[in-house]
Amino acid sequence: MSSRTGTGTARSSLPTPGLVSVKGGAFRREANETDEAAYERSGIAEAAALAADIVETQAQRLQNDLKAYREIVSETAERARRVNPEVLVLSGLSTSPGYPATPQMLLDAWSSVADVADGHYISLAKGRYPEVMAAFLRLVLERS
Repeated sequence: MSSRTGTGTARSSLPTPGLVSVKGGAFRREANETDEAAYERSGIAEAAALAADIVETQAQRLQNDLKAYREIVSETAERARRVNPEVLVLSGLSTSPGYPATPQMLLDAWSSVADVADGHYISLAKGRYPEVMAAFLRLVLERS
């Protein structure tokens, strides 16, 4: 991958949908709108893609709802690539995105966006559930 920095390094941007809930923030969630819907509408994904070589959709909160997870990753990937066709798009996964994940849950979410994401950012949130991460990685290796 060539870098726009000219130093052989890549710039990444990892904005979270939670940015639309920051009190006094520039981006606001409408009444009866989810953080994810407001994030899609906000233009944050596009701005991140213009400023970086790699962007992540922090969708891990939705990894237990495959339809919603795929929807936000697909939508933000499309928006990011519309303004920067060269940007690499990662989807976020976590062992503890507010609830304990299972290895199968992570694998299902990972698989659900395999045709959309260029890769994944996997968080061992606060060091929680390393056995879940290890089991998930074993499942991925078994599929290879």
